[in-house]
Amino acid sequence: MSGALPDIRFPRVGRCIYCGATSARPGGRGRLTEEHIIPFALDGHMILPEASCDSCQKITSGFETAVLRGGYRPIREWLGMSSRAKGRPKTLPMFVDTGKGTKRVDVPVDIYPVSLLVPVQPVPTLLLDRFGPSPAGVPPIWARMIAGDSAALEAMGLPGAASQSLDAFACFRMVAKIAHCMAIATFGFGSFEPLLLDCILKGWDDAQEAFIGSFPGIEPPATAMHRVDLRPPGWCDGDGDLLIAKVRLFARYGAPTFLVVVGRRPPSR
Repeated sequence: MSGALPDIRFPRVGRCIYCGATSARPGGRGRLTEEHIIPFALDGHMILPEASCDSCQKITSGFETAVLRGGYRPIREWLGMSSRAKGRPKTLPMFVDTGKGTKRVDVPVDIYPVSLLVPVQPVPTLLLDRFGPSPAGVPPIWARMIAGDSAALEAMGLPGAASQSLDAFACFRMVAKIAHCMAIATFGFGSFEPLLLDCILKGWDDAQEAFIGSFPGIEPPATAMHRVDLRPPGWCDGDGDLLIAKVRLFARYGAPTFLVVVGRRPPSR
């Protein structure tokens, strides 16, 4: 069901877009690897060549793996999204409460109850002047049932919905990485002061609420599976030279949009 697009390769960066290391400098941190702006496992086709050192790649792959092989694995397999594994699984596990403990049941992918989960955050505090506070009562996770055969599941003695979980903080870090990569691809390394590196390399904490949040309200479904839109300085009234991105994963299914303050650009630019 997946429709991966041809690769788009941007000009080589020649240094790590996270720590600035080059493979040639003394004390450098190993080879430079290519970086998919949207993860390969989500059918990402935009690539930054020579853009991540081995050390930073281990960090970014860690939180991406937590999302892509965790809460997003069912929808990835159901859609047949890109994978480096040989062959595709024919089943996915469901964990059923028997009253005496949890029992694992392997369920065929074509009847598996697939839910799409997206974590929701308040509007980034740096953008409150433009967007105002988020609506009250919004749940921390947006969820939508995407697929599943309830009759076939009942015939197996299983509930019609699987209990899925998503590492929200890992997802926010993945979104920060996507926005940072897109800004590098668009404007070039060194063209702005990055504001997301602590989130990407060190993890989520309360300070990141200034930079990463959710667009208030749900936008209509889009034709594209994912969207990453960069807005120029001045897009938000009073934001000065803030560089802002909208990141929407699974836009085709009406998922929420993330608002990300990527960095600050010099006034001369």
